[in-house]
Amino acid sequence: MELTLDNCEILPWVNENISYSNKDNVYNNVYLHTGTIVTGQWQNSICFCYINDKLKVISNSNSYISIGARKWHSNYNNIYKIYDNLINNYKDILSVDLSTIIDLDNDKYISLLNPFNFSNSGHDLSIVLDNVHYIYNNNIKNILIYKNYKDTNNFKLLNLLLPDDYCFIELDENKIYNIKNLIILPQKIMYINGHQYLIDKLITIIKNKYYNSDLCDKNIVLIKSNRNKNVMLKATQVHCEEMLKTLENNGYLILIPEEMNIFDLCIYLLYAKKIVFSTGSIVYTNHLFFNKNGKLIFINRSENEKPIGRIDSTFKSLTYKNNPLSKEECDNFAEQIINY
Repeated sequence: MELTLDNCEILPWVNENISYSNKDNVYNNVYLHTGTIVTGQWQNSICFCYINDKLKVISNSNSYISIGARKWHSNYNNIYKIYDNLINNYKDILSVDLSTIIDLDNDKYISLLNPFNFSNSGHDLSIVLDNVHYIYNNNIKNILIYKNYKDTNNFKLLNLLLPDDYCFIELDENKIYNIKNLIILPQKIMYINGHQYLIDKLITIIKNKYYNSDLCDKNIVLIKSNRNKNVMLKATQVHCEEMLKTLENNGYLILIPEEMNIFDLCIYLLYAKKIVFSTGSIVYTNHLFFNKNGKLIFINRSENEKPIGRIDSTFKSLTYKNNPLSKEECDNFAEQIINY
């Protein structure tokens, strides 16, 4: 059966990702949200299938495709699954009782599924801004989202930006939906290009709605919850832990964005006196809330390294030479941070 995309608006970033292969046992009538899918890299993705010329969404499939990949991802073994799961889902949809399929066929629907599957780090706000921009400019009213992800930071930020007349359609797990007019947006990560009007609007709303003087005028150090991935805390860096303890003893707050209320985090950053950060996801989009009048200290791996994102303010760079950092370097960093 020849498959068509007549009822689905496919934007330039979304395309056919798989063709049938006896070798890899992958089916050609499966379409993926492919904005960032790269062979050999891991990504949580939603599976879109065409059966009888109708688009189906397998809710919460947690599917992944990588040619030749046959193992669990070591860091996310409770979340990400190899593409065997995609094939299983494909077989499930073939055998499903068609009378149980949920039809959504009135208006256009936009899929905001992927941005809410990740953790609460700074990666995905760029996706939220891209999607809201599209919703504004195309008068979209119906938004698809998993109800399990309504507690994520991205969802909370999204709620602040969307107009009052939007409607969330909460998808249940392991159910199949037939959507006649589905808009699939790309999954862009890390970088935010444009959308300054949305950023300004978001900051204004947060300041007006969530301002708390108890969270203002603080010296802050941003670290990740998975510390062994943080530039400041490679391997078994006891010295870095000692440096953080020294900073804490001097009144610095050690903040883990993934574990915080998003609005508290924003207020901390918007009104911070000093912010210490490193490269990586800790700064990707959190930097949008950095106080432009505060002091910024960037701990980096080389003198030429720049923080990812649009850091408009002047920042002080601290470059380390050893990995793990030596005690002397950590002591020196702590002293420079405190005295800056």
